[in-house]
Amino acid sequence: MPPARALSTVVLIFFTVWSVSGAEKVIIDITSPEIRRWNVALLDLDLLSPDSPHAWASAVPKVISKDLEMSGLFEVLNPQAFLAGRPEDFSKEDWLHYRDWSLIGADGLVVGSYQRNEEGEFGIELRLYDIAQARMTVGKRYTGKPEHLRAIAHRFANEILAAFTGEAGPFGSQIAYVSDQTGNKEIYRMEMDGTEIVAVTQNKAINLSPRWSSTGMRILYTTYRYGDPDLLIHDLIHGEDIKFVVEPGLQMGGEFSPDGKWVVYSLTQKGNSDIYVMDFSNKKSRRLTSDWALDVSPRWSPDGDQIIFVSDRAGSPQLYIMDVRRGEARRITFQGNYNASPVWSPRGDRIAYASLEGNRFQIYTIDTLGKDLKRLTQTDSNEESPSWSPDGRYLIFSSNREGNYDLYIMNASGSNLQRLTRTRANETAPDWSGRLWQTQE
Repeated sequence: MPPARALSTVVLIFFTVWSVSGAEKVIIDITSPEIRRWNVALLDLDLLSPDSPHAWASAVPKVISKDLEMSGLFEVLNPQAFLAGRPEDFSKEDWLHYRDWSLIGADGLVVGSYQRNEEGEFGIELRLYDIAQARMTVGKRYTGKPEHLRAIAHRFANEILAAFTGEAGPFGSQIAYVSDQTGNKEIYRMEMDGTEIVAVTQNKAINLSPRWSSTGMRILYTTYRYGDPDLLIHDLIHGEDIKFVVEPGLQMGGEFSPDGKWVVYSLTQKGNSDIYVMDFSNKKSRRLTSDWALDVSPRWSPDGDQIIFVSDRAGSPQLYIMDVRRGEARRITFQGNYNASPVWSPRGDRIAYASLEGNRFQIYTIDTLGKDLKRLTQTDSNEESPSWSPDGRYLIFSSNREGNYDLYIMNASGSNLQRLTRTRANETAPDWSGRLWQTQE
C-alpha cells in the first residue's frame, strides 16, 4: 500500500514566450456527435545541457501523450512513421518541414528542449505547431524542480487541448476514492490518469464519501473511526485529520460549498435524516429540511446558491433541488424508482446520477429543469457514483462490470469509455477535484 504523505506546496514559474494571434479559432467542436480525432506527433525533448538526465527527454512527452489519448480527441502518432528527423537546432526558423509531417497525417507537432542549471532546477521549453496552418500556435517556457516534471507535462497537455478546442482540460487534476485493498475501506487519491496513488487515511475503519474542497487542499469524508459515522476533514498540507461536525446523531455525505465557507451534510436523529448546512468558521448549523422523509446525499450547485439531494418524500428516492436561502425544494426526476448519488456539473447545467434499472444501477444525466434525460451506460452491471471532471467534459464512476468494482472514465456523452483502475480490490465513490492542486501559477 502506498504510504500516506502530506501534500507539499509546489510552485512552478510559467512564462509565455510566444503569444497566439487573435485569429486563432476553435478547431474541434466537442459537442459534435461525430468528432474527428486529431493526429499529434510528439518528439523527445532536445537536450541543451550535457549534465541533464536523458530520461527527462522522453518522460514529459510520455505524460502528454497519455493525457491526449485519454481525452478521446487526439491520436498520438507512432514515432516509427515519422519522415522528418530531429532538427539540430530548434531556434532556426526553417528547421520544421511541414510537408513531411503533413504526409504522415499529422495535424499537430509537439517539440521542446530542456536544460538544468547549477542549482538543480531546470527550464523546459515546449511548442505546439499547427501543421495545416504552418505556424506555431502555443509556446511556453517552464522552470521548476525534477519532481515538477509531471505537473509541467499536464499543464502543457491542457494548453494543447485549449488550442484545439478553445478550453483547457482537466489534466493534472486529482481524484479521491474509496478502496478496500487493505481489507478496510480507506480513502485514496490519485492523478486523473490513475498514477501517483497516495493513501489519505490509514485508520483501519470504514471511511466513505470523500469530497474535495474547492482549493483542492482538503478532503471531507465520513468515517466510522469513532463508532457512529462522523465527518472528518483531512488537511493535505499538514497531513492531519480534523473532526468537524460534533452534533449528536449520524453525520454523512458532507460537502464544502464552492466558496469554502459552508458544509452541507445529512444528519440522522431518531431514525430520520435531514439536510443541514454549517458555517465553517463558527460551526453554527442550520436545518434545511424538516419532514418525515429521508433526505440524504446533498451536493452544492457551482454558484453555491442551490443544493441537489435525494428524498423519498414522494414514496421513492428521487432528486430534488433546493434554494439554500429560501428553503424551497422542487422535484426534478420522475423516471426511475430509485435515483441516487446526484452531482452537479461544473457548468451548472446538468446533473449526473445513478438510477436503478431492474436490479442494476445505470448512469444518467438530466438538466436542472428535469428535462433532456440521457442514459449514458447500458450494461448488466452496477454503474454507480458519478463525478464530473473540473472542465465538465468527462465523468468518472465505479462499476463492477469486470467482477470487482473499478473506476472508469467516459465523456459526458457516454462515449470514450476507459478503465482507470485494475486491482483485485474494490474502488468506489470517486470524487473529482475541481482544481489542479499540484501547480500554482
